[in-house]
Amino acid sequence: MSCNRDETTVVEDWFGRYGPPVVGATKVGSQLRQPIRRFTLTNASKMTVQVITYGATITSISVPDRQGNVDDVVLGFDEIQDYYAYKNYFGSTVGRFANRINGGKFSLGGRQYKLNCNNGPNHLHGGLRGFDKAIPHSF
Repeated sequence: MSCNRDETTVVEDWFGRYGPPVVGATKVGSQLRQPIRRFTLTNASKMTVQVITYGATITSISVPDRQGNVDDVVLGFDEIQDYYAYKNYFGSTVGRFANRINGGKFSLGGRQYKLNCNNGPNHLHGGLRGFDKAIPHSF
């Protein structure tokens, strides 16, 4: 699928499948082997941004320099398996909270909340299942 609006083109294509290799059928309602889509946005200045549906992750931003040479300025991977294998936040949308919550707990309105800890004793970037692991539906 592609569209053009105000000299910006959006193209949707395939990036891979998320999850470990699974023998047999995939589990209904799980993220095992979910298809991952990639959206490439290109403007009239030859700048491109690529975003995949796994964690709304920016996989590439290519921009031209003064001489017109285009280069990618984002740290990331070319294959979905690498995002699955390496537990980092390259290009991902972090949340529900960005940064660390000390001790994995906080108080709000007089009520104490305990969070899962995924960074030693701290809660980092939304925890074990933050936005960086979500696969939103693309339309």
